[in-house]
Amino acid sequence: MDDNTLRLIRKIKFFDNKDINNIEKISSNKLKIEIGSKNYTLGLYPLDFYKDLDIEQKLEKYLDEAGVDVLKVYDLGILPDIDKSYKVFDYRKEMSLKEFLELADKNEAYKKGHELGKILTKFHNIYIDDNQIDWYKEFNTKANYIMYMHGLMDKKGDKDYMLIDFINTNKHIAKNTAINLIHSNLDLKNIRISENGIDLRGLKELKKGDGVIDFVLANEIAIDNPSFSYGMIMGYNNGNMPTRKFFKLLSLYQSYYLLESIVNNHYNKDGRISKENIDKIYEMYDGFTRIIPLWAEY
Repeated sequence: MDDNTLRLIRKIKFFDNKDINNIEKISSNKLKIEIGSKNYTLGLYPLDFYKDLDIEQKLEKYLDEAGVDVLKVYDLGILPDIDKSYKVFDYRKEMSLKEFLELADKNEAYKKGHELGKILTKFHNIYIDDNQIDWYKEFNTKANYIMYMHGLMDKKGDKDYMLIDFINTNKHIAKNTAINLIHSNLDLKNIRISENGIDLRGLKELKKGDGVIDFVLANEIAIDNPSFSYGMIMGYNNGNMPTRKFFKLLSLYQSYYLLESIVNNHYNKDGRISKENIDKIYEMYDGFTRIIPLWAEY
């Protein structure tokens, strides 16, 4: 047991006066700490992450209400002398959805997708308050901005203009949609899989909008694992195929995220979707001449 590491841990009130049996480094910023028969994880983050950690802790009740297997948090705070914030939470053997899908067969992938779909059903239907938003106005503003940024690019492709035409032709369907609590930041890393179930990370704020937007990830997953994505939409809809309106909205939001990624990649920003996957998703919609992606019809 490294003395410097132990001294660092002892600065955290939760570990003060506890008999620590073992300390193990499990990632670049996480330690597994054994106390008696119980294991804990200590995560160390940049100092300015504390606000995000505090917000995540307050939002976990919404994930718990949706049936998400959230990790219990015991303590969080800051260590100003080393410019770090920290969080102490349950240790759990888990993997990212990406890692799970690399190992899972089609049946396992379908079942886990179905489970995620049912979680999203509950999450999208959690009541927050009576304050409604103008979802169409929000979406239209973001779409117009990304099209403006695209117009400033020195190199443009034919696909780009087809996406712009598709967005402009179909954005009206974002009017009068149901307004849900949405995650809006799901990816292959922050969906975590353990023997206890599914956990969702990366929820930084409560957002409201059309829940269909949380399904854009299904298209990217379907490039290699259509069984998971198929299970996801079936779980979301009580074992039934979604309506045509669901797929029309999904294609609209997907076209927006494709264009956003093209623009961000051009300006050397983090694109939500890689160039390779942009092309593959574009193909699953036959150049957006179809509403239902090919994987959803298998």
